[in-house]
Amino acid sequence: MFGYHNYLYEIKNIATVPFFQRQGYGKRLIEFLFEHYQGKCFEMLVGTGDVPSSRSFYEHCDFAISHRIKNFFTDNYDHPIYEEGKLLTNMVYLKRTIQ
Repeated sequence: MFGYHNYLYEIKNIATVPFFQRQGYGKRLIEFLFEHYQGKCFEMLVGTGDVPSSRSFYEHCDFAISHRIKNFFTDNYDHPIYEEGKLLTNMVYLKRTIQ
């Protein structure tokens, strides 16, 4: 399909040490992944907690919201997960086409 080995890849985990956040390292890592996988896949997905900072980061990296999985965190974890003081329930997926 489209001459790509696999149509879709997913970023599972990405993190920056808090001291180095908001300095462009995360965005550079995302750009490296897109350069590395160019010609190998067509789209990348990333799933994250539905909180403003996470969505904003990925949108700043040219991802767009694809879909949400309702109750993902409450259905799949045996303990509550909080991010930015908010109880995570839904997972939001964002996608970006590799050009």
